[in-house]
Amino acid sequence: MDVTDTQEAVNWLSAVAENQDREAFRQLFQRYAGRIKAFALKSPGVAGSGSLAEDIVQETMLKVWKKASLYDQSKANVDAWVFTIARNVRIDLQRRNKHHDACVDSDDIWHESPTPGPLVQFNQRQVADNIREGLESINPEQALVLKKMYLEGKSQREIAEEFDIPLGTVKSRTRLALARMKLLLQEKDL
Repeated sequence: MDVTDTQEAVNWLSAVAENQDREAFRQLFQRYAGRIKAFALKSPGVAGSGSLAEDIVQETMLKVWKKASLYDQSKANVDAWVFTIARNVRIDLQRRNKHHDACVDSDDIWHESPTPGPLVQFNQRQVADNIREGLESINPEQALVLKKMYLEGKSQREIAEEFDIPLGTVKSRTRLALARMKLLLQEKDL
């Protein structure tokens, strides 16, 4: 996302806050709904529940509409602000639905400033690019296992059942993929 996209989001949020501009809100909804749903679907306790993910999207966007005037550009970018709301909505819905004891997400315990500095953002982007590049360069079956584990939050047993392969095969692919990724990242001094 570039500076122009970020500024558009700020403008839309301002229009919602100041004038309850429905067109601006529609633009915000288009921009964030799919990303929030993907975030929700990857979250522990929600994975596989499309209806709960949809509830998180609806509840988050409703809060964005109601709380747009509380957004402070000096404290966080729009993405961070919206996804903080989404994370809190997810936690609240899980508590309400008594699913919160299934898993704890690292987002729930990891405290970060809502606005990482430019150097941190650059480093995060660089690490993400290197990981993505590493995943593309390893065996596709091994990469798929890592994606299922770390992006979809699935256990090795769930992956074995999903692909109808032995658990030992999944464990072996995981071990080999992590070893290969470690080497690739060490080559880049990460």
